[in-house]
Amino acid sequence: MYPGPGNQQQPYQQQPQYGQQYGQPGGYPPGFPGGPPPRKSNTGMIVIIVSVVVAVLAGGGIAAFLLLSGNDKKGSAGNIAGGTPQAPPPAAKPDKHTKLPGCKDLANMVPDLPPLDEKTAKQGPRSGSTYPQLATDCTFKSAEGTGGHYNQVYSIRLTAYLTDPRGYPAGTEEAVGMFEAGVRNGNEEAKGLGVGDRAAWVRSTIQLPEGALKDCPIEILDGNVTLEVRRAGATDPTNQATDPASPTCRQPTLDLAKLVHQATLKGRK
Repeated sequence: MYPGPGNQQQPYQQQPQYGQQYGQPGGYPPGFPGGPPPRKSNTGMIVIIVSVVVAVLAGGGIAAFLLLSGNDKKGSAGNIAGGTPQAPPPAAKPDKHTKLPGCKDLANMVPDLPPLDEKTAKQGPRSGSTYPQLATDCTFKSAEGTGGHYNQVYSIRLTAYLTDPRGYPAGTEEAVGMFEAGVRNGNEEAKGLGVGDRAAWVRSTIQLPEGALKDCPIEILDGNVTLEVRRAGATDPTNQATDPASPTCRQPTLDLAKLVHQATLKGRK
């Protein structure tokens, strides 16, 4: 049939080949025979990478936690020093002497002492000291002689340095420090006297006229206690010498110091 009016035949329109709508060469869909190979999915690789990152971060967190936990157990000082914990400071030695005899006790314990001057006797806790201390300060005088001078005057002073309740300083450390401070300030440390831990002849701080009689006090260290002994008097042997370093002055003082030390400190607490 020939086309007539109103029945004109539409021009032929070529249909796209199968697969061209996929935009691939040859018009075949991916994976179809004759078409391009199928694209590989990156989803699996992304999952693997994310898993590795998470594992690394988790491992780092665990390591940090273990490291910090170890630090807490070892102590900060040890870790700063290279991870080796430092030993705690050694415990202070207990005080060797925790009490002191009073002046009346001394009068009964030490033989041949002159009468006690009770007006000047002092004993008990020492007020005003930075750290706790006990003190016994006694003077023994013979009967008053001619011209108002005493024939014999003995001075005995005991000081116990007690460990501070807060733990520092220890009583022995304080006593040693005070003894050594005296040596630095002029006291003459004496070796081999056979009394106490250490001993020193006390430097006189009073300037007396040339030729005046002088005493020669001695200080003895015993644990946490210092003992100072001095003797003088118009008829005392120490006053027969104008040189405080002479045996005439020092030997009677040492003899008295040994008696006091034996009675008050040696073997006592």
